Amino acid sequence: MALLKDLINPIYKAFPYANREMTGFLSAVNLNGDISAASIHDEIKVPLAQAGAVQDYQTGWNIDTAAPAEGDIPYVTVKMQYRRKIDIPLDGELEAAARGKGFGMWEKIMEQRIADAFRKLTNQMEADLAAEIVKGANRAYGTVGTVPFGVAGNLDDIAQLNLILDENGCPMDDRQLVLNQVALANMRGKMSNLFKVNEAGTEAFLREGYTGNLQGMYIRSSAGLKSHVKGEGTGYLVNGAVAERDRTVNVDTGSGKVLEGDIVTFAGDANKYVVTKGVDAPGALELGKPGAMAAIADNTAMTIGASYMPSVAFQRGAVVMGCRSPYLPSVGDSARETYVAVDPFTGIPYMFAIYTGHGVAKLEISVVYGAKVINSDNVALLIQ
Repeated sequence: MALLKDLINPIYKAFPYANREMTGFLSAVNLNGDISAASIHDEIKVPLAQAGAVQDYQTGWNIDTAAPAEGDIPYVTVKMQYRRKIDIPLDGELEAAARGKGFGMWEKIMEQRIADAFRKLTNQMEADLAAEIVKGANRAYGTVGTVPFGVAGNLDDIAQLNLILDENGCPMDDRQLVLNQVALANMRGKMSNLFKVNEAGTEAFLREGYTGNLQGMYIRSSAGLKSHVKGEGTGYLVNGAVAERDRTVNVDTGSGKVLEGDIVTFAGDANKYVVTKGVDAPGALELGKPGAMAAIADNTAMTIGASYMPSVAFQRGAVVMGCRSPYLPSVGDSARETYVAVDPFTGIPYMFAIYTGHGVAKLEISVVYGAKVINSDNVALLIQ
């Protein structure tokens, strides 16, 4: 580590001082070692924690005692789909000038450059993760054009999200609510019942702007949440009756794309469903698990909701993420030296590598990751 030894201090000093935006998702999902070990784009099967259907117990000599077939075990495939890196040029003239000024100036410069690289990589991971989770939800609550928590002292938004998760059988433990920054600002400004110490029982929200467990949800925020722009699909009707709890909905008559993450409603049903598999034309789309909350009749009109800005409620185990440093060939590559450092705030491992050329060098910081919603019934959107 002769080449990188001078950078060890700047690397670890940069972790706490990186100018990070809000990265609530990275600390709220389930990091999975098996997925992390996968090669780029390889599909890993993640078995779902589900049992079979309830049956009557019977006795007798001719009862079928065969084990379930392999196809009876449900699973979701997850991939390590992203490889990201940032280069930091190393210039001899700049280094000589900085070192000549003394006072550890070169180390301070490198600390700031590495911190900026962490910020950019972390924000990209957060944005990728947020987009994956939003399009993997099952239902939504809220009104486009109305920011959540707009009524002072009213926590109905959280109550309704909990209702969706409760109806879907979501575990009560480890529920997360990741708010976009506008929704969090509304909560901070209007929820006096949270920042009045005598009512909240803690001064955390007043002093720090965050609260811990609120109605069973741990409150976080993310700058990675972006507006979802809906597809242009219109005029679709249900083609064939849909039974309660069915996820597949055949549509016809209409035209245009229905996208993953679009929110659709059906005439006579107040639920706002999130589309997890869209269509480009009449065909079969899919709703997030558990699917339709009530039977939908043939020829029922389907309405595609407006574009929206989301916040997300989910149970930690509903989302899995793999993250690691890049795999190098067994014979190595042209890097002069490599080193892996783990961010103590997110658990994300970064690879640092020094590459040199004629009169030039660079420090490369890289990471490989992927994520997937494996239980969409445990993910709900709060829209605005």
